Amino acid sequence: MMKRTVLFLLFCAASFHLFAAPRKAVYVPEISGIVKIDGKMDESVWLRAALIENFYQFKTAKAFPGKISARLWRDSENLYIGIRVPCPQGVKVKPWSAKVELLAGNIDEPEFYNQYIWMGGRVRYDGAGSSDNWKSANRFSGDVWTSETAIPLSHFSFRDGGMLFNLCITPPDSKISAVWENCGNKLYNLANYGELLLIDYDTAARLRKKAAPAEKLSGEKYQTLADRPISIFGPWLHAPEKSGISIGFISSVPATAAARYRIKGTSQWQTQAGDILWGAKSLVKKNHQLHLSNLKNGVTYEYQIGIIPAGENAVEFFPEIREFTLPSAAQENLTFAVVSDIHNFRQRLNKLMPLVNGCDFLVNLGDMVNIANAPGFFLNGYLAGELEFAASRPLVNLRGNHEFRGLMPELFFEYFRRPDNKPYFLSRLGNLCIIGLDAGEDGREPISMTILNGERQWLKSAVRTPEFQTAKHRIILIHIPPMQNNSTTQRVTSLIDGIFTGDNAEKIDILLAGHTHKASFTPANSSECTVYEPKMQKLQVVKMPFPVICNSGMGETLLKVEVKGDSLEVICLRKDGSELFRHRIHKPQK
Repeated sequence: MMKRTVLFLLFCAASFHLFAAPRKAVYVPEISGIVKIDGKMDESVWLRAALIENFYQFKTAKAFPGKISARLWRDSENLYIGIRVPCPQGVKVKPWSAKVELLAGNIDEPEFYNQYIWMGGRVRYDGAGSSDNWKSANRFSGDVWTSETAIPLSHFSFRDGGMLFNLCITPPDSKISAVWENCGNKLYNLANYGELLLIDYDTAARLRKKAAPAEKLSGEKYQTLADRPISIFGPWLHAPEKSGISIGFISSVPATAAARYRIKGTSQWQTQAGDILWGAKSLVKKNHQLHLSNLKNGVTYEYQIGIIPAGENAVEFFPEIREFTLPSAAQENLTFAVVSDIHNFRQRLNKLMPLVNGCDFLVNLGDMVNIANAPGFFLNGYLAGELEFAASRPLVNLRGNHEFRGLMPELFFEYFRRPDNKPYFLSRLGNLCIIGLDAGEDGREPISMTILNGERQWLKSAVRTPEFQTAKHRIILIHIPPMQNNSTTQRVTSLIDGIFTGDNAEKIDILLAGHTHKASFTPANSSECTVYEPKMQKLQVVKMPFPVICNSGMGETLLKVEVKGDSLEVICLRKDGSELFRHRIHKPQK
């Protein structure tokens, strides 16, 4: 088996070669002809078909001892496969013991993995348990076993004019199988297959290899071209908590995620696999999440991301080593930024990102997308603008009402899934405790309200934990603020009433929100809110026992929060870096 190589190319669109060249390839011509599927291969059309030879012994890199060959052609409806297996002369064999297995698919489309099996007798079946809509027949003439098969082209998924495929042939009475593309002992690993092409080699080079040949390619020259590199979007850190953090990234092909990490300055790596459910690896995921737990606080870790390709057990890592640091258990000083209501206007987010430099983490406070209709709304719409920051410092992500809208709202969890799978959370970072709440949609999606009862029950328990009770600073993050006297505010207040309001309320320092697209400040126990932008005004709002600060939308402002031993200060900054307002809470040392 050829050694696989890993090459790092780019940062936020990193790529590496998972497969080494050459990979066998065969162009299957379209031919006008009529055949009878009887196993004889005696029609002249077979002489014009593509010929493949040079089979390997399965599980070794040795050439197969017999001269096995196969021919392939197609018409407008079917793919035709004819196989010839010489048998020892003068030796009586059992032709029904012969077996052929055709395997085909694309690495980036595992749902279209095809498997067809036919025996020397009448037995044939495919991966769907069907034999009704494809044909196969076999014949033994005394010194050669032949097979003819016709499978509808519609059964296959061709990508960029081709697909990956392999033939595994067991001759009559043989204990050794022959494979066309050497796949080691990984017969069911698409990554080790050759290519079946419906387009010429020059076109295939441009589409499938992203290469621009200077001369007309033969099949042999095409096979020397390296496969298209696997690309990675990310990584990004998120969901920081006491002694833990999550890593997300996206691969261009399905695989199992993995990461390894170590304390900086040490040599011993620990490896953590992701995409695991009850001990089963998922090999069909492109959106990857894994969580590192039992980390030491206050120390710097190095980490690398990697993938476990389908059919493999070993991890192939990117060479780039990145770093992150979790706050120490009693850390007094932390700084973080809050952005919200970007609504896919990444160019506006880009103007805010320089203001985030020096922060320990970044909060996406909801409505970062305008409508969740496709991955690009999340990825190109704003996440790509945060990758440089998020590779070494974590994101804290909450849903706004717009994350519920569109055809694919579940993508939020594909990219920001927390270890407990909940959209709300409690995180303890140093002496700071953050409560992140999910207020659901603002009325257009009633089903979103079904989360609130469970969220309230969770919240009652969360505030009794040591992480909350022993924290010196406590902040609520929520997209929709409890401000205007309407049904939306009533939904938010019903979530926190009796927990953070009332006679036995848990003490909260401040609530940070977005949603209104107005930068505003409401003092504790006040029913008057000061709106600073887009224009200065006073509004009557619902009285809360803690201050409420709202960030403006569309990239006009961000909130920078500075947590210190004796104070907590929120500064609202315009996109040009100028200060709009600030609020400081003094907390004297006990």
